[in-house]
Amino acid sequence: MSFLPLLTRRALVVMLPVLLLEGCSHLRLPTVRPYERTSLAASHARLAPSPLALAAVVRSQAWSEAAHGATQLPSPPRLEAQAELGYAYDNNDTRTVQGPALLVRRDFGRHYSASAEVSHEQVNDDSVDLLTLAGGPYHETRTRYAFDLGLRDGKSRYGVGYARHSADDAEGNTLRLVFSESLFGDLTRFTLAHERSKERYTRRGDASFTGDATRRSYQLAVSHLLTPHLLLGATFEADSAAGYLADPYRTVRYRDVATADGYARQPEQLPTLRSSDALALRAHYTLPWQAIAGLDYRYFKDNWGIHAHTTRATYVHYFGDALSVDANLRHYRQDRAYFQQDLYRQRNAQEFLSRDPALAQFSSLGGGLGVTWHFLRSRLGFVTGSTLHASIEHHRRRYDDYHDASRLGLALGSEPLYQSNTTLLQVSVSASF
Repeated sequence: MSFLPLLTRRALVVMLPVLLLEGCSHLRLPTVRPYERTSLAASHARLAPSPLALAAVVRSQAWSEAAHGATQLPSPPRLEAQAELGYAYDNNDTRTVQGPALLVRRDFGRHYSASAEVSHEQVNDDSVDLLTLAGGPYHETRTRYAFDLGLRDGKSRYGVGYARHSADDAEGNTLRLVFSESLFGDLTRFTLAHERSKERYTRRGDASFTGDATRRSYQLAVSHLLTPHLLLGATFEADSAAGYLADPYRTVRYRDVATADGYARQPEQLPTLRSSDALALRAHYTLPWQAIAGLDYRYFKDNWGIHAHTTRATYVHYFGDALSVDANLRHYRQDRAYFQQDLYRQRNAQEFLSRDPALAQFSSLGGGLGVTWHFLRSRLGFVTGSTLHASIEHHRRRYDDYHDASRLGLALGSEPLYQSNTTLLQVSVSASF
């Protein structure tokens, strides 16, 4: 068909820089903080649009799609300029992350756009591994800066983004390339994205320790408006990571009769290579009473033996064009990594060792509720409109092979299975001008 050569040429235009960057070892692209690092299955399954930065968490869904190459239709409207200020509070049993984020985006004519964002986070963590290796509760400040450029050319969109973050014992950069094309009268959208990362970790109290990790990810997404009311989509993701993939603060337990507790600890040891694939399917249906219902399913597997399934149902109800309420319900389950154990029989029991709850076998059930209010509908000075968004999400994890080792006075191995509760609060306000 005639659109295929055109689509191929445009895809090559945006992906050619990827080939030229293959040898650029100076790029440092981030994942998450080392002690927060989770399995790719768990991190990609989070409700937050991205685990890389607080700014990505607090921004609205439509704004996130506009910045990173939407795969849903219809396209968000073009704005002259928009600013969004948000605050998030993420709390679980041992860790709290909170702080503000600011996103500013501006269009230049009909073809160009640019966005910049900055986030500032305060982290407090008192997990048992940090108490053991970091000498007490962990406190740090994280900052992240990001810049994106976009180009619209007819039905095509091109994007390039760069981000840099720094913390007390980690620093890195991010580079992302996106190409998106609308086909068949804007009924179908095709998106191709590539991201590269490299990060360096250090460990407080140990000046001789450094760890470097690199990551590459590829994403292919297709969405199609099958009927005026039904939108279908599919996304395939492939990720690879190499280097130091362990956590400088995490330990494993092994039996030791010479200790009072019956066990001792040693640092975890993970493979230096990891690859994963994921396929996500989604369907969104517009209901006749000003509402949208959605159902998403995602399957994940990696070479560490993890298989994960995520199912999520969403419902959005509109009260006129000024107020909307959205609710979601999510279930997640994964198998454990082949080297993961709660308690090893001896020190250095095998080549790879891990007691990471994110690599254990567990299931999670949770849901959330959000409200979006469009106010200042008429011009007020240079402001042409404003939006207030607030949401709360709560998730509970139940582990099948990971015990609560913080319980005292119990026989080794007889501790109750660990359960984790996480609550995420988000508030953001945006203004168009």
